[in-house]
Amino acid sequence: MQSMLRSFTMIACGALLLALLAGLLIGSITGGRPRPLPYEGIDAPPPPAKPLPIKPPPLREKPPTPPPEMPKGPDTPVKPPPDKPVKVKPSTPVTFDVPPVRPPELKEGRTDEIATLDHPVEVKGSILVEVRNHRDTLLGHASLRIEVNGGPLGWLAVRSAVAEPVRDTPGQWRYNNVMAGRYRVSSMAANYTAASQELELTANALSATVVLKHEQPRSITIEFSIRLPDGNVPSEVQIRQTDRAGNPNRVNGRFGEHVLGSAGVPGYGTRSSRYKMPDTGVVPWTFNSGSQMDFEFTHEKASKTWYAKLRLDNPTAGQRFDVELAESEASGDVGMAPMSGVLANVHLTFTRNDGASLTITRANLRQKLDQPEYMDTTEVVGSRASWINVQPGRWFVVVEAGELDAFFVAPVSVSGDVVQTFNIDVARVVVRAGRDPGSPARDNAPATFQLRIRPQGSGELEKTFGRELPAGQKGDSATYNLPAGPYVLLAQSTDKGLGVEPEQRSIKVAAGSETTLDFTIRAACALTFVCVDTQGVAIAGVEYLISFNPAGDLKENEKANVKLSGPDGRCAVPGAPYGAVYLHIWTASTDWQRPDKVFRIDMPAYGEKDLGAVVLNR
Repeated sequence: MQSMLRSFTMIACGALLLALLAGLLIGSITGGRPRPLPYEGIDAPPPPAKPLPIKPPPLREKPPTPPPEMPKGPDTPVKPPPDKPVKVKPSTPVTFDVPPVRPPELKEGRTDEIATLDHPVEVKGSILVEVRNHRDTLLGHASLRIEVNGGPLGWLAVRSAVAEPVRDTPGQWRYNNVMAGRYRVSSMAANYTAASQELELTANALSATVVLKHEQPRSITIEFSIRLPDGNVPSEVQIRQTDRAGNPNRVNGRFGEHVLGSAGVPGYGTRSSRYKMPDTGVVPWTFNSGSQMDFEFTHEKASKTWYAKLRLDNPTAGQRFDVELAESEASGDVGMAPMSGVLANVHLTFTRNDGASLTITRANLRQKLDQPEYMDTTEVVGSRASWINVQPGRWFVVVEAGELDAFFVAPVSVSGDVVQTFNIDVARVVVRAGRDPGSPARDNAPATFQLRIRPQGSGELEKTFGRELPAGQKGDSATYNLPAGPYVLLAQSTDKGLGVEPEQRSIKVAAGSETTLDFTIRAACALTFVCVDTQGVAIAGVEYLISFNPAGDLKENEKANVKLSGPDGRCAVPGAPYGAVYLHIWTASTDWQRPDKVFRIDMPAYGEKDLGAVVLNR
């Protein structure tokens, strides 16, 4: 009996074992593939970033898009997008003394003979980019950037160029439809040094391959000795390091800065740290060797801000740099960034100093005014806005109210829960627009234009208003209620046959004041041309000015009217003055009174003038 039981037990165990083996075999055939373990080596792509407690889009009114019939360029005037019409400001007819825009006669001066080609040489090439690390392994998580040689202006970002990933080959990208010229392609990858390479596309070389090799970084440590103007050591300092690859949306021209927009191509990396200062006032700072960096130092105390800048080119390990902070007004580029700590609640109430009602339509908190990210409100009730879970530190509140015609911007310090009231000083600005009495008649045509109101120091935060003078009406007037402070007012016509003078006005208004500004609507001509060399290849980095004054007699205030060509050498000015004018062009020269070329051209009123491909030398 016992032997039978043992046999039965053995048979049962054997059957169970066979069933288990059969199940495993069937599962291996029909089941899904096992998931590989995550690879955490140095070449693994970084994990996706966690979303911040701030979100786009910015509160800023969207910049209008260029009219479709005009060539695209950085200085082309703009129209409102169809999905975001500008606000229409009520106005009243008014007649006032409008001086003629044009002088009676054009001053005599230097002129050069203009040489043109029927068409520029439009070489459409391609650039294949490979990004590898020090082990010669392709890196699929790099950020690319392409720049064209702009002569004296240095390397200019080609904002329209897009690096398309090569299918099935991570680590390779291709730029298509690239014009002839000299370029620099750069890449940045996490945990590696930056890499770049120069190349040239010509009519005889329509394609090129660039291999960008990233090395492992070598860290060095330098020291900053930081002092206040009285020689004392500040209690706390914010240090911000910016990779001087440059801001692709801003170009430092020969005579001023060109703002190309707020988006486009990869920009520059930043790193920010906040220090409790030691008694010695000396702070160590570690970063990758071979770097070209800009540093910003900020200290805040008792609602005051001290600030300093420092530019370093490839410093060596152990170097010490003296930094003296100077008192400064807080703005979009000054202010201590939020630091980690206990989250706080912020409750802000807004009133007007004249006792008038105020109703908030939008409000948000921003770390930097020149960046699009913001933290939206948790609740808005009447004139009160609230936020919860705000990081301690320095913020800027941006408020839009129905009774105000500009954004109200103010700093807010958060070190715990905040309950604060802002009493907004309000000023009145009267903007009058009149027709130029010297412009040729244009029957039965209304005159339309836009006015953009931008608080100074607030990045690109602005509100846009549309105005229209009906046919036969000589002028109108509209009143804008603005928070007291400094502003830039930019005027432009939405009609390519019209221009506005001046294009820009800077003012500072005080509480309870009334300021009157006059703008003149004049006949205009749409001017276009392309800058090329003697071989017909487009030239980038060309600056130009349309003026009634000859070379040698250019006025300082005209520097604000200097424009920049596109990276493809194209220039477009839809609102250029009509009649005889001077066209001043700088390609190699940096002398304000001595442009490389000066042309005298006649511009038809309400018409178009295409000079074609203008031959220049660099």
